[in-house]
Amino acid sequence: MKKYLIFTFIMFSLFILASCGNKDEEAEELIQYNNDKWVPINEVKKEKLNEPENKLTKVEDEGKDEEASTVIEDEIIPILDDIQNEFKAVELKHKKIKKLNELEIEAEEFLIKTMEEVVIHYKGGNVSEEDLNKNNNELEEKFQEVIDYRYELMDKYDLEYVEDDESLGNFRNLKHKEK
Repeated sequence: MKKYLIFTFIMFSLFILASCGNKDEEAEELIQYNNDKWVPINEVKKEKLNEPENKLTKVEDEGKDEEASTVIEDEIIPILDDIQNEFKAVELKHKKIKKLNELEIEAEEFLIKTMEEVVIHYKGGNVSEEDLNKNNNELEEKFQEVIDYRYELMDKYDLEYVEDDESLGNFRNLKHKEK
């Protein structure tokens, strides 16, 4: 009986140690994903979309729907496709970090779908202003889900944003909380 208890205790201890190690690995993968993939991809997205978004705003303000649809189709959607492919190319090991990336991909896919529906609307198709407003609300929810899940993981792994990292704007690197 003692041998069985000792064996059970040893196995339980190994399980606890393995799960702690896995948690540390997951935390490191989240930091690496955020700092080396998510932040740089979003910075590129922001930079590449700046000029086309300005152009889109201008032609929309002028009521030039056909030109607006051309800007979306020829300039914005190709950039969004590239960004989505960048996220799809990310290779991750841990289930929770994979889920975060999958949520990002879903949000990016919905952004592309929303932009395609704006084009349909501008071309006089069967997409109403109400449909576009509904899509915008759903789009906000999808990106908020990414943010919420990131914060959940940050809490779980005891991580925080690098506060003095102002050069990254809204896209900040992660680090372990200082104890």
